[in-house]
Amino acid sequence: MQNDIILKYREFIKNFTELHNNARQLPIGDFCEVEVNPNPSYKVMTFAPHPDDECIIGALPLRLINEHNAEVVNVAVTLGSNKDRKRGRLEELTNACKSLGFSLLVPEQMGLDGVYLKTKENSPDEWLQKVDVIADIITTEKPDMVLFPHDNDFNSTHIGVHHLVTDALNQILAQDPEFKTSIIETEFWHMMEDPNLMIGLSEEDEALLVYALSAHTKEVERNPYHLNHPARMLDNVMRGAEVVGGQGGHAPKMDFAMLYRHSTIVGGKIIPVTSNKVFGVEDDLKELL
Repeated sequence: MQNDIILKYREFIKNFTELHNNARQLPIGDFCEVEVNPNPSYKVMTFAPHPDDECIIGALPLRLINEHNAEVVNVAVTLGSNKDRKRGRLEELTNACKSLGFSLLVPEQMGLDGVYLKTKENSPDEWLQKVDVIADIITTEKPDMVLFPHDNDFNSTHIGVHHLVTDALNQILAQDPEFKTSIIETEFWHMMEDPNLMIGLSEEDEALLVYALSAHTKEVERNPYHLNHPARMLDNVMRGAEVVGGQGGHAPKMDFAMLYRHSTIVGGKIIPVTSNKVFGVEDDLKELL
């Protein structure tokens, strides 16, 4: 009997790997164009370190479009460090955003360069110019929510974007202490130690994120990381059940989830929300608005 059970687990793993490997045959580079509601009731801005981050962290923005008539503006802070690939990456990014129903805003026409913490430390004048660009975008667009990487997301540009957007927000608050927006920190390359928000995602929405991610053709040709996205989302359910839901708690009934850190602005200062929240696929997100 024990051997029969082991065989069932082996069959499970075999089916899993075969399905994953067969997915490599799926077409890439395709995109659709989602109709954007002309009268949004809520504005979300994602500050993406690279083209593709808009898909990788896009669970919450996508749900806010579908469920609360939000406008999502993806700010492509950089188009990558390879100058020869910038135009190609911009084209891929444009297609991915069309598939998700995101608007696209590219600072300085082709994105910023040198968005690193070392720029802030070694070239303060250059850094301040970049901060001014982001602060101007935020004050002009007046978003109700901003998303950007947490401060330890491993990749140097991700960390740079965290400090860039944080400095821009602090600059705005110094001039206007009444400024308000919800702040959502994201994770990709390195997990946050203290996420406080878990957002469940349906199979349909997860499929759309992966599909949009496949529009970044040259990137997924060298490394088909779009096909690994569902596994990451599955892992988030397991991890989020403990680190957001509470140690020893039951896993929530969802297959896919994304973890974030939610903060608000209180008295002109950025303050993390103290209560952890888990939103299932069917739960209303209006509490975040």
